[in-house]
Amino acid sequence: MNYEISLWIAVITVVLVLVLVIQIVYQFLVQSKHQMRTAELIRRIDTILEESGCDHADNLLTECIHIIDHYKINLVELDFRRMITIGELRHATLASMERYYKRMSSLHEKTCAEYKELMDITPEKRSLDQRSRYAQLREIVTNFGGELNNLHAKINASRVQLG
Repeated sequence: MNYEISLWIAVITVVLVLVLVIQIVYQFLVQSKHQMRTAELIRRIDTILEESGCDHADNLLTECIHIIDHYKINLVELDFRRMITIGELRHATLASMERYYKRMSSLHEKTCAEYKELMDITPEKRSLDQRSRYAQLREIVTNFGGELNNLHAKINASRVQLG
């Protein structure tokens, strides 16, 4: 009889120890995932706040909000350079897209000017390098102009949302 009781106590002890180990491992995995997502959130916020701007800042903002909501991350608790709220992050996102747009518009103007210079040279008088560069610039001017228009539309839509 004592043998059976000892056996049952041993089985119950082993089961309790296994449950405890499983809980510890699970907690460690959850905390690791939370820390990983927090670091990911900080990287995304840093990208939005970059001085050069970001063309996909609106997508990063959406990802930030998802991470904050899903992992219950409090922006105030983050070890961040300064406190930032979701509202401030929305405004920073718009400002980031505007900085990027301004920088790319300037680059586009320079590219268009170079393209126009090559366009003024008759095709027969263009060197082989000039012909190659002309073809590159024509492609860049055409595609880049469309991308800038799309970005400008996204900026205007963000302005409307922010009021």
